Amino acid sequence: MKKIVYILLIIVATFAIICFSIFYLFKRSALKQLEEKNSAIELIWTSLYQKSTKRLLDLDSLSVVNGINCKVDSLVIAILNNKKERNIKDVEALWLLEYNTNKQYLKVEPCYAEKATLKERLKSLQDNAVELNEIVEQYNTYVSEFNLNYSTFPNFIFAKKAGFKRKKKFDLKFGMDNEATYIEKKKIEKWIETGELTGLPLPCGSDVTKEENVILKASTCKTKVRITMSVIS
Repeated sequence: MKKIVYILLIIVATFAIICFSIFYLFKRSALKQLEEKNSAIELIWTSLYQKSTKRLLDLDSLSVVNGINCKVDSLVIAILNNKKERNIKDVEALWLLEYNTNKQYLKVEPCYAEKATLKERLKSLQDNAVELNEIVEQYNTYVSEFNLNYSTFPNFIFAKKAGFKRKKKFDLKFGMDNEATYIEKKKIEKWIETGELTGLPLPCGSDVTKEENVILKASTCKTKVRITMSVIS
């Protein structure tokens, strides 16, 4: 009898060691993947920040060219605010600064385009915008991959304990209109603050599920609609 108990204990202990080993290896692999993706995001984000800073300085230089006679007051203010408040660690704040700067530049760009002396400068800005938009697309792809990996069970448990957080996307197109994205951001911000879904039509009885499964009850019908915050963030 004692021999049987002893054998059973050995089996249980062996099984526990195997389970622990598998868990440890899985955790190690999950964290390694997150670390690699996080490093890739930081690298490309630094590149995006540096090249957008160069664009900002080029716009600043363009806005003070003498004898152009274009209305640049709003652009100058946006550039000054951007230069003063930009922070590589704050994705959301930088998005708004770049959005405002880009918006004001697009307003004055037609006037600049009429000046033959500015042709080379405008071409350089266009090329810079194309390069930045490619970087933004790659950055957002990396962020989507990271967030998907982060959100998978049980990865998010390991990730939180290791200090990782979900990443923010940077949905801005340089040199192009971004009003639709801005409006969507404002709708979602209002939703988070008030629970009101102004401008987002939903079927009767929708259960609007935000990230982390926070549910806002819209009514008592059975139809359900899931809105994932990471689409805009």
